[in-house]
Order: sequence, then C-alpha cells, then structure tokens
Amino acid sequence: MGRAASGAASALLPLLEDEDSTVRFKTAWALGQIDEPLAVGDLIEALNDKSSQVKSAAHKSLKKLTGEDFGRSYDKWKEWHDRNQ
Repeated sequence: MGRAASGAASALLPLLEDEDSTVRFKTAWALGQIDEPLAVGDLIEALNDKSSQVKSAAHKSLKKLTGEDFGRSYDKWKEWHDRNQ
C-alpha cells in the first residue's frame, strides 16, 4: 500500500486547509484511514482548526496512525512529533 497511500495522502493534505469545514473534517478522517505517517504533522496542525469536528477527526486519525493519545492538545502532539521524527 506504500506508494498508493503516499499518492492519496499527497492529494488529500491540501484539503486540510479548504475553506469548507466539512471538507477539512472529511479529509482529517480520510487521512486516518490510510496508513501514511507523512500525514501526522499535518493532522497535528489540524488540531488548531476552528472547527471542533475537524479537531476531533484529526485526533482520532492521529491515535489510529500513531498508537498514541495526547487528546486534542496541539502542544503535546507537537512535542511528541518533534521527538519522534
């Protein structure tokens, strides 16, 4: 699944900054469905989204991709990511 996931992630990542919160929400959810570690940094950034639905989807996707759970805390996820890159 490696190359296909990378292509899917590359196509999805820009949508995390779409104007429509529904698009951002669905994108954050979808990124959790593909096994693509490159999405982790962008999902951490999505924890700062103004939409609680986007934050929730980003959090769930981060848990699924990493096996970690720091809640919706951007700072804790960022610190973990910086240590583990």
